[in-house]
Amino acid sequence: YSGRLYNICAAGDTSNCTYFSFRTNCGTTVLPLVENFDTYGSEFPSCWRILEMSGTYPSISTSAGRSGYGVYIYAYNNGVNCSFASPRIEQPINTIETKFWARESSNTGMRVAVGYVTNLDSVTTNTVWVDTFTMTTAWTEYTASFSHLNNEDTGFVVYRKLSGGYNYVY
Repeated sequence: YSGRLYNICAAGDTSNCTYFSFRTNCGTTVLPLVENFDTYGSEFPSCWRILEMSGTYPSISTSAGRSGYGVYIYAYNNGVNCSFASPRIEQPINTIETKFWARESSNTGMRVAVGYVTNLDSVTTNTVWVDTFTMTTAWTEYTASFSHLNNEDTGFVVYRKLSGGYNYVY
């Protein structure tokens, strides 16, 4: 939600205003969760979170999907990661898997890591990474399973393009 708050000092005076915005909490995520990012234009879906930015990435773009929109991630230089997270999954993490399609723009072997975190405030230090995939220029379906984990935490699935070189991952 977005709004404006006015301080009216005299009749008709609306010159002094403050803009604000907030979002309501997301509801419970029902599995299976299928997201192709086609219905949001260039905006990230409200319950998905951008965690680490590299310039303006990650972003949603028509040039990033297999057919239609998709997530576009890029790292401008070494040492910069780019990541985003799913809505909170209210199911034990060791009972799920994630599947996604991805490719890189040129054949440099970019890597994407998949993991989970229980608290988005601690994503850089407390993410449990379960798999890393080396990208190719061909669209490929990747699967990361969380079944080998010994806990039943609920949390967020995290997708991260690892730093290293200048290349796009879609």
